[in-house]
Amino acid sequence: MSLNPIYPTDERLILINSNLICDFQKENDIPGKAFSAKLETNNDGRLQMADIYQSLSTKMLKYNNYCSMNPRNIAYRNYIRLFIERAINDFFNFDINIHVYMVGSSGNGFGSVNSDLDMSIVFEDSRSKIPTSWNSSTGFLIMIKKVLKQFECFSRLKIIRAKAPLLSLYDNQSDTVIDLTYNCWHAVLNTRLLQAYSCVDEKLFILVKILKMWAIKNNINNARKNTLSSYSLTLMIIFFYQYKINPIIMKLDKYSQVICHSNVLLYLNSIYLENTNVKYNLGEMLTRFFYFYGYAFEFDKYIISVRTGNPILKSQLKENFNFSYICIEEPINKSNVSHSCYNEQEFLRIKNSFKKSYENNLQRIYKKVSKTGQHRNSTVSTESRRSKDSSGSHTSIKSEVSSIKEKTVTKLKQIEKLTNRGKHIQQDSASSQHNLIKTTPQTKVRKTLDNFKQDIVSKKYDTIDRAHVPEDKIDWSIPFAQYDPINYTSSSVLSMPEWADPPLDFHEKHQNVETIKKYNIKWNINDQVIDRTSFIRPYDTTQDNIPINPMGRTGIIGRGCLGKWGPNHAADPVITRWKNQSKKSKNAVLQFIAIKRKDNKKWAIPGGMVDNNENVTKTLQREFCEEALDSLNFNESKKKEFSKSISDLFSKGTKIYNGYVDDSRNTDNAWMETVCVNFHDETGNSVGALPLTAGDDANDVMWMDVSSKMDLHGSHKYFLRKVTQLHDAHW
Repeated sequence: MSLNPIYPTDERLILINSNLICDFQKENDIPGKAFSAKLETNNDGRLQMADIYQSLSTKMLKYNNYCSMNPRNIAYRNYIRLFIERAINDFFNFDINIHVYMVGSSGNGFGSVNSDLDMSIVFEDSRSKIPTSWNSSTGFLIMIKKVLKQFECFSRLKIIRAKAPLLSLYDNQSDTVIDLTYNCWHAVLNTRLLQAYSCVDEKLFILVKILKMWAIKNNINNARKNTLSSYSLTLMIIFFYQYKINPIIMKLDKYSQVICHSNVLLYLNSIYLENTNVKYNLGEMLTRFFYFYGYAFEFDKYIISVRTGNPILKSQLKENFNFSYICIEEPINKSNVSHSCYNEQEFLRIKNSFKKSYENNLQRIYKKVSKTGQHRNSTVSTESRRSKDSSGSHTSIKSEVSSIKEKTVTKLKQIEKLTNRGKHIQQDSASSQHNLIKTTPQTKVRKTLDNFKQDIVSKKYDTIDRAHVPEDKIDWSIPFAQYDPINYTSSSVLSMPEWADPPLDFHEKHQNVETIKKYNIKWNINDQVIDRTSFIRPYDTTQDNIPINPMGRTGIIGRGCLGKWGPNHAADPVITRWKNQSKKSKNAVLQFIAIKRKDNKKWAIPGGMVDNNENVTKTLQREFCEEALDSLNFNESKKKEFSKSISDLFSKGTKIYNGYVDDSRNTDNAWMETVCVNFHDETGNSVGALPLTAGDDANDVMWMDVSSKMDLHGSHKYFLRKVTQLHDAHW
């Protein structure tokens, strides 16, 4: 037996003699007994249900507006995530690539302004690189606690030892509770899945948030007390939407083998719906939801399954499913999400909450009649009746909304006070670990480190306008259904020079996915010819096997002016010496070799692209010699003269940075990454004594003083800041 739709398209809800009767085309769909509610009626004994639903929808929208996170709130939470990620990676000096993901309501889009901030710290590299002392979750979180304890912006750090241990801490400046877990990929994947569903329809997005508040108020939102977790309730809402509101929403069962990690978002965005027009308004959807789970759904026979989009008979599953009174299939690992609902008394209380809310959400629109069932002899007009509704029937809702509004306004004022301070990260060796990232509202969200990142829109493509990407929509995890990037690859790249990949762009008419198979390009590996791994983390690909920029949207798809799909590796050598050798005290001034670029006339660190079959050390030395010493024009005797000094210096360098560079050429499918290494001439007698001559790629070259007042190309100022910290030099 399967459940039939209980709401035909031409159903009629009729009020007759003050009794609400649900009249369906199919009598078999009525759940055993008719529901009756005493309501005030107009003269002919009937009410327009559209008016009732519309009134309820209006109040739901107001309620949602009061408790929703605004872009500034979302941006600040992302700053916290990026700050923690950067602090951890800086502590380990990038030896182990660690990434921090937002999970739960803050990451899936269904959170409110008062939601806690849940995050998971995961390793992107193989576990073989992880110290054995970190193999346990608790051991690793203890290490992270020591790292974050150095920052004054965090307090109340404590390890909570549970089945899934977590590090709990408190952000003093935003009054936000933060929970960190270790290597919870499952939570990351579920967050991406729910976030993708939040893009389906704004009504679904609002319905989830309203019902989560409803569940808290009705005390049925605590898995520890044998009721529903927020995740369980969200899956129930999504299933209701799939099964009763919009049956063409995507089911996951046939895609389970190909969807993983952030691909969840990409797959759902492209195939989940053919038509997003939903005829029901919020009020009607809410009423139908309560009716569906209060009366229609047979919890004793069926399992709720978002994966299939249909109820599954309990008899079809094995005993190890961990059955409970409410069974909800986890869409990824197919376990029972609501296994905590094993208490019969609590189950009946949950179901009764659905039933009562179905009745109350209709009755609240109009005043209840007396217990004797006698009506008032109503002769008022429809407008008068609506006026009475707005003024006197929702006292409880108004007080609740006022409470939410007051809390929300307080929270937003705190955030606004924070963001208006406009402070930046201070990386001083003594004080860098005491300030959280702050930014003015005008600062791009992409500038997570103010002195490291530059604007996404640049003059690199003068004839190409990037699609507009709002500052709070850059991250792939943020819904952006209207995103329509420009497809652009330079003709010089499409001509297939030896340094460029073949044109695999499936958006171009003369190309198709078969080209990828022809050239047999494998992503995320180093085949000793081309290194296609990323310093950031293993990157995802589209369903057409095109690499996806792990840092977010750029407004352009294709490769732009970059030769390689995915990461394009560069190397930047920072050659330094002391300005005054007689003064080597603390905060002495460093000098570095700077070249003046021909393209934007800015001073920069000499550097360039890593060639095929070339290791990074050779690239660093080659680029320095070509751009700062004009080695291409050396005669043989001169090359031998400088060879030993240069080789000695480049045999001992200190890695300053390896990772993403916010370059003006970046696109959604191709991006710049670099390795920055400092080669320091302590005595000034080796490279420090060589004559500098600008190469073909530079207008000028010089020894430049390192200071905070420098105006350098791209991220180079950030790299120099790291160098001064390494040598305890003046900034």
